[in-house]
Amino acid sequence: MSLSPFLRNTRRALGRAWRATYWYLFSLLERLSGGFLTLHIRPFTSGEYGLHSAPTPNLPAYAVILQGPIAEQNDFTLETLRLYKKIFPDGYLILSTWDDTPEEILKPFRAEAGIELVLNIKPNNRGYGNFNYQLVSTQGGLRRARELGAAYAMKIRTDQRIYATDTYQFLLGLLDSFPLHTKTVQRRRLIALGINTVQYRPYSLNDQFFFGTIEDMELYWNIPLDLVPKKKATFTLREWVTLRLVEGYLMTEFLKRIGHTPKDTLADYWDAVGKYFILIDQDMVDLYWCKYKRYREHHDRRYDAVFLSAEIAFRDWVILYKSLYNKETVPEDVWPNLPDSTTTTRVFDPVHSDKNGLQ
Repeated sequence: MSLSPFLRNTRRALGRAWRATYWYLFSLLERLSGGFLTLHIRPFTSGEYGLHSAPTPNLPAYAVILQGPIAEQNDFTLETLRLYKKIFPDGYLILSTWDDTPEEILKPFRAEAGIELVLNIKPNNRGYGNFNYQLVSTQGGLRRARELGAAYAMKIRTDQRIYATDTYQFLLGLLDSFPLHTKTVQRRRLIALGINTVQYRPYSLNDQFFFGTIEDMELYWNIPLDLVPKKKATFTLREWVTLRLVEGYLMTEFLKRIGHTPKDTLADYWDAVGKYFILIDQDMVDLYWCKYKRYREHHDRRYDAVFLSAEIAFRDWVILYKSLYNKETVPEDVWPNLPDSTTTTRVFDPVHSDKNGLQ
């Protein structure tokens, strides 16, 4: 007697048992939490990923840069690069990491066909929040992308992964659909993520994911290291902005390079985001981040009031792009003295306030 029917029946029975248990547990958790819960599962490995992007031989050459230390658990970075061969079949895949990485960790990357390995020397000054490390590894990846002849480049962290197919075509389509209206040295808009782009902290444009022409990417990322010491551990929002911390340093340096003088106001921040960038939702590229609060897909989304953790979603960006918000009610008097604590700081209650944010 063949075992195949037995195994099939066993698998079906286990599947039915799992579904029953799943529904029971989630119903219980919903009652305990007082809200609706959802679950989404993504494959660990490239072998479990059965999708492919359509080859695009007639589109401009491009590079996908993974920057930062190698994420070893579950071979995350290695499997990401293998998966990207299916998602970005025509792109250059660049891993820009550190020259002090042990050789036993680097070995499988050296053996993997189609991966460009860039080993950078760590700067002596890591910068506030390891900012200079990110700057150096991104710059190293962009140099290699230019050497390879890439016309466009996408930068993402080594501990993040995109699962969406045809991502390159999608990003190019966005650039075609939303051309720049202001003539500067910038060639086309830069695309970033709305996730972790803080709505009520000026110049907090998320630096984890970026896409644009190679020239615009270099314009944004090829800046000097931030060597100004930051002696405090916590800041007010005004201090965060004036000290040009991390994302604020990147965005304001870019604005100055294209002839836009930062005014250190929310109105100027929103204006710049609408003029020079495109912000997309993480779901648009099916982004997964195997780090902070990874079990909560939208960990900073709130429904009870407007908190500092409020992000600029694509729908919000369209409002900024078209200037469809009431500029007279931008809450400039609210944000400067707030503590820079995104998850606990309440900005205002839009139901009982005349302030009109984007939410």
